[in-house]
Amino acid sequence: MAIAPDYADVYKKKDASNWIGNSDEPLEGFSWKNGPNRDTTGVLMWSEVFLHEDGDENIAIVLLDTQGVFDGKTSQKNCAVIFALSALLSSVQIYNLSENIQEDDFQNLQLFTEYGRLALKKSIHKPFQELVFLVRDWYYAYTYEYGPIGGNRLLHTLLQINDNQPEELSSVRKHLKNCFSNIECFLMPHPGLEMVQNENFNGKLDEISEEFLEQLKILVHMVLSPTKLKVKEVNGEKVRFKELVRYFKVYLNVLTGDELPEPMSVLNATADVDHLKILSECKEIYEKEMRKICNEKELLTTEDFRKYHDHIKSKLLEQ
Repeated sequence: MAIAPDYADVYKKKDASNWIGNSDEPLEGFSWKNGPNRDTTGVLMWSEVFLHEDGDENIAIVLLDTQGVFDGKTSQKNCAVIFALSALLSSVQIYNLSENIQEDDFQNLQLFTEYGRLALKKSIHKPFQELVFLVRDWYYAYTYEYGPIGGNRLLHTLLQINDNQPEELSSVRKHLKNCFSNIECFLMPHPGLEMVQNENFNGKLDEISEEFLEQLKILVHMVLSPTKLKVKEVNGEKVRFKELVRYFKVYLNVLTGDELPEPMSVLNATADVDHLKILSECKEIYEKEMRKICNEKELLTTEDFRKYHDHIKSKLLEQ
């Protein structure tokens, strides 16, 4: 896969130290800790919603951070819930892996892709948008180079389907390709020995390898540059921010029960929010049209009011 032209130029730049803060400042943001023990639990949402103006619209950028799945402390059910919840809510899902993409990484995804498989039968649109495999501490740059070019070449090789594969291997690959509109891979170098040998490492840029910072800049541009932003969609329709809150609530209700829900439960929950979305949009259009008529007409008889009401209602039902 070829790298997109608008971040191919970024790939050539060598100075990445002036865009994420001063080199001697500790790393701030989501909670994190150096060492072998996990720090993040559950799903965290950044407290600020970032806005990007795109013509007449504002695109809201919401950042989520989740704990690592299959960490030896969390049940399989809770791991599946965390992964499913973040993927159902995200337009871009970043799957953070260490050193390589193994076969069991694909298989772990299959439990979650089941929630999309059923939706495929009900919609012409793929249920999820973009999945990015982010492989950290990649040691084989002589085979596949760092960044999206080498990453996508590696991913293309790993996702190939052939007649000699066992059914369970080809099945999970088909699921992934059918459930996501786009799948990419990014290979990151090791950030340097300072962070693994110093228990007091606090993320200062001057203690991180320049090679790592260069690739980090490319990754951020690849995901968050204005030309790369992907608006969250459900069934091919853009989701407004207040609707995202509704999706969040219904998915939480479905996924936080005692048992892992059937895929149909998630599909029904999505349909419920879709219906509320349509109802809300119709109500907004109706109120706007009726308010316009009432402002234009100084006095409306009951008969005229009902006539306008029936006309707008019929138009909304047709849509």
